[in-house]
Amino acid sequence: MIRKWLVASALCILAGSTLQVSSAQFDDGNLRARAGIFIPSEGGLQNYKKVWFAVGLAYELEGLPLLGSSGSEISVDLFAHHTGGSRGTIVPIVFSQKYAQAMTSGVEVNFSVGVGMWIVDAQGPSSNVLGGRVGLNVLLGGGFSVDAHYDFTDRKSGNPRANGVSLMLGYQF
Repeated sequence: MIRKWLVASALCILAGSTLQVSSAQFDDGNLRARAGIFIPSEGGLQNYKKVWFAVGLAYELEGLPLLGSSGSEISVDLFAHHTGGSRGTIVPIVFSQKYAQAMTSGVEVNFSVGVGMWIVDAQGPSSNVLGGRVGLNVLLGGGFSVDAHYDFTDRKSGNPRANGVSLMLGYQF
């Protein structure tokens, strides 16, 4: 129980510091809030529910010029389900490199590759595992965006892998 409080406190501090930094640069459009669905590809997670609720924050940084990337992004998401007496959560904290591709229609498409830590509390005690993420972000007009990611992780402490696809609609502030 103490471990869950420590993890929750760390996430709140991370989210608060992200909001504090973004409030100082609110005009720049660096913060994106998003909500949608997570579809687990791991059978152990699908046994609970086929589609999970997803919500998250992403903060864009100037980033590292790694292999021609256009920027970096730090994101914190929450994937959750609650069915009957069963509930589970997955919290990925990911650092990603973004690669922008301008389209002729004025829509910007970003490909991303990231690594991070996934806090998985779906079956058995919660566990922290390393994982990766590949994604696609389409910036539409009016500050709206569509995010599609595939997450892949290791397995630990009886929890299944937190592999799956997330589809989210976002709004950039």
